[in-house]
Amino acid sequence: MPLPTARAALLLAAAAALAAAAAAGGWLAPALAVGDGLVLALVLLDAALAPRPGSLRATRAVREPLSAFAPNTVSLRLASAAGRPLRLEIADAPPAGFDAAGHRRRLVLPPRGEATLAYRVSPRARGRTSRT
Repeated sequence: MPLPTARAALLLAAAAALAAAAAAGGWLAPALAVGDGLVLALVLLDAALAPRPGSLRATRAVREPLSAFAPNTVSLRLASAAGRPLRLEIADAPPAGFDAAGHRRRLVLPPRGEATLAYRVSPRARGRTSRT
């Protein structure tokens, strides 16, 4: 799910401050309208520059069968088709019955680049799992 950039959040905060000032004194109403238009244009530009659905692919690889009560490596391979760098917050979702370490990361994926992230899971019980 795309998250607003820090730039968009700062623009919205500036517009909110301008709105508060305009509410205090009516003479700032024209500045508020210009500020709102500017914020809207910049947020739309930010959205237009965001990667399109399908421009990021992720595949998960894990050795089968997993060893119960022992660390098992899970590899996530990320591939970008975007023409600009992608700043990502990755959060894989190991099954609930697993201990996991390293499954949340931040990274910058270069334009049309690839990256492989590895983390470890340890099943706390024997038997089948719904997803690994």
